[in-house]
Amino acid sequence: MTTETTTRTVRAMVQTGPRAMELRDLPRPPVGDDEALIRIEACGICGSDISMYDADASHGGATMEYPVIRGHEPVGIVEEIGESMAQRHHLAVGDRVAIDPFLRCGSCRFCLLGRGELCTGGSRDHNTYAMIPIDVDGGLWGGFATHLKATSQTILYKVPPHVPANRAAMFNLLGGGIKWAVDVGGATVGSRVVVLGCGQRGIACAIAALEAGAEFVAVTGLSSDAHKLAIARDLGVHLAVDVQQDDVLTTVLEQHPEGVDLVIDTTPGYTGAVLDALALVSTGGRIVLAGTKGTPLDGFPIDQVIRKEVSINGVLGTGADHYRRAIGLIATTSLPLDRIQTHVLPLDQVEHAIQLLSGEATDDHPPLNIVIEVQ
Repeated sequence: MTTETTTRTVRAMVQTGPRAMELRDLPRPPVGDDEALIRIEACGICGSDISMYDADASHGGATMEYPVIRGHEPVGIVEEIGESMAQRHHLAVGDRVAIDPFLRCGSCRFCLLGRGELCTGGSRDHNTYAMIPIDVDGGLWGGFATHLKATSQTILYKVPPHVPANRAAMFNLLGGGIKWAVDVGGATVGSRVVVLGCGQRGIACAIAALEAGAEFVAVTGLSSDAHKLAIARDLGVHLAVDVQQDDVLTTVLEQHPEGVDLVIDTTPGYTGAVLDALALVSTGGRIVLAGTKGTPLDGFPIDQVIRKEVSINGVLGTGADHYRRAIGLIATTSLPLDRIQTHVLPLDQVEHAIQLLSGEATDDHPPLNIVIEVQ
């Protein structure tokens, strides 16, 4: 099954080494019976793209391989699809889909438990889109390109036709919010929730908690995050705290002296946030740790965890069901999600987009969520 017009080559932004990218034309690959070729419309950018661009050794212990196409939050249109894949995914040429970044083996312990984001059965150390070099099976393993190849291990999520591609590209970050705040964190009707950090994932956690019915949601940030805190207010959070102007413990505990049900730490590098979380959480409450620190926390008050009977959970990837539910949320929510998306840039500006998100580059509009629009 194919569209009427096809080209012999596809264009991709290829990373050739640390902090080095170039546009290349690559051969258009053939499509097998259980494969598809997706014409990319949009691909989101997150903090992982920064560490991969920098070839940061802390990125999940990843071994960086080059040349490679980055981009692991893609949305696009089915341009070619094999019969088996079409039947299995209930898809046809012309359907809009979001692409799961994880290529699950389907048979390891974690896949069988329904936690394919932790798959250990792949043939490579990092069997995910944006991490597989272009010398492997056609090379179209990333979303910063005009096309991406889906294989029998790829999970595709059908996007409702009324949802624009750029908006659908938020499926990845919102999937994380659903997992971290709702499924792991337990946010529900009447919950009191504090999210430490107001980056994309922190805002996504706040959105998920609000959608789950939480009666109080707070987020924190630095003075330099004023634009993000303003967006959080627009989305309906009840309290947005600039921690360089106000003490978060005093501000929250004045309203909720017994503490809150759930604290989600999304802050990178700052170990003190874990202590803040423990001070903010109520007896019997839960802490979700999502922000990697890169260093251990000395003097961790274990006895306080015991006395308060606090549950602490670490989170990393996002599961297939979270992505599916995120697309449903995007399609139905009344929240102004478009406020999150601060920049839409073309394929040839991927490097600039990554540098904007990292703070290395600036323009007139501070970034939160950046999407690469592929035309």
